[in-house]
Amino acid sequence: MNIREISKPVTAKSLNESLAKRFGKRIALENFTLEQLADARNKVRTTLSQIETNESFNSVKNDTYQKSKLFLDVLNAEITERGDVDEAAKPDFLDMDKDGDKKEPMKKAIKDKKKKKKFIKLICQIEGIEYKETKEIKKRQIRIADVALVAKEVLGVDIKIDM
Repeated sequence: MNIREISKPVTAKSLNESLAKRFGKRIALENFTLEQLADARNKVRTTLSQIETNESFNSVKNDTYQKSKLFLDVLNAEITERGDVDEAAKPDFLDMDKDGDKKEPMKKAIKDKKKKKKFIKLICQIEGIEYKETKEIKKRQIRIADVALVAKEVLGVDIKIDM
């Protein structure tokens, strides 16, 4: 190994090349979706975990274990390069932002919840109400009239609402 190779970023492509050199097999990463890669990663993790917990220490030296470990490294690198599947793909099953959409990504729901909180703080400030995180404030729905009020007070834009 060269000293220059240490500073090289480890990519899925370079790991895949290493897999091909060592075991004669390469993963055709471009043929798989992000979801398929995540499923494969979970299966390989399970296999490795079972070997690590149930087998003797010598079993981690065998080629099957080493090949699986390198497969996992390739899959992790590819998933990271394509985007965080663990973070982004988790559905908002708890409905964090209380919008009724439990299929949106949890990260987006948390961001929306924070934005809503900031917006409600702004509304309270404009209305002269002290903001306290009470049940009523947390459950408050943002109405069209609230948006119009903020637009008028903050931006100086008068919005007409037809109902």
